Amino acid sequence: MNPTQSRNGFVYLLIIVAILAIVVYSVRGQAPRPDMMDMTALATEIRNGNVKQITVTGDDLAVDLKDGKSVMARKEPTSSLVEQLKAFGVTETQLGNVKYTVMRPTDWGTWINILGFMLPALLVAGA
Repeated sequence: MNPTQSRNGFVYLLIIVAILAIVVYSVRGQAPRPDMMDMTALATEIRNGNVKQITVTGDDLAVDLKDGKSVMARKEPTSSLVEQLKAFGVTETQLGNVKYTVMRPTDWGTWINILGFMLPALLVAGA
């Protein structure tokens, strides 16, 4: 196989991957997104006793309120959620009234990061 054919095959592979990424992101973008809440509002809701459960996945927070509504929030990556909420004035007793779950981040994030670093290197090496 000559180098031109292998390069053409690689270009077609990149085009197919790009099309698939566009389709996945467009379908994902059509899903209804829950409301966003900042950390100050989350701390206020916890102090008022309105939060039933918080699920932490990385820096993303899925917050279930006692009125049945679900909202999303983001914490700072530098410290834990509990430390940040305490900085906003939430007490241990108030935190004890909230179910707190930490989920393992998905493996897709790891693969996307690896590809993000490796793909440009492979493109440069193959060119």
